[in-house]
Amino acid sequence: MNRSSAKGPTTERQLRECPGCGLFQTIPALPPGTTTHCARCPTILRRTSTHRLDHIAALTLTAFILLVVMCSTPLMSVETAGISHIANLFSGPAELARRNMAMLGIVVLFVTALAPLIRLIGTLYVLIRAHEAMPPRHLRRVFALAEKLRPWSMIDVFVFGVFVAYVKLGDVVTIGVAVGVYALLALTFVLVWMDSALDREAVWERLDHQ
Repeated sequence: MNRSSAKGPTTERQLRECPGCGLFQTIPALPPGTTTHCARCPTILRRTSTHRLDHIAALTLTAFILLVVMCSTPLMSVETAGISHIANLFSGPAELARRNMAMLGIVVLFVTALAPLIRLIGTLYVLIRAHEAMPPRHLRRVFALAEKLRPWSMIDVFVFGVFVAYVKLGDVVTIGVAVGVYALLALTFVLVWMDSALDREAVWERLDHQ
């Protein structure tokens, strides 16, 4: 067991089975910034975050604002032979629908806009109401839905696609980067920060305890 903080414990003592070797062992109450390993193998049993839930809520709200900015502003402008075109988040799905690939366009729109939006709203709602003395029971379902949408929130894949389009088309047409791309890059950074700082087990423990 490694302890990296002298603060008081924020978790409760619990019995847990190691997913690596199957050994049942007791994890003591842990302070923030602590990592516990299995007594028999190097598997990590529990890792607590140094960030409080209100800090994570601030990051989630920032990500939500950046996502709204990205969805409502142009991503880039494309110009060739005197013809200019402004591309935004919905240009790709709209073009797929025009080419009789509406289902693919719906999937692209879902993983780049709808899934991240629902996930951020659900996570922010849970983090805010989890501070109440008696949080409602439906917070568990909301947080479970937000977690299920996490693999479907493919903002990082979208960033890669925008980068590839910029590199491939840069030799053929004139491309201008708009506000939406900067919001997209900032959103990717904030999402990575939020996911790495969020202690999901702490959220579940708070909801279950309440």
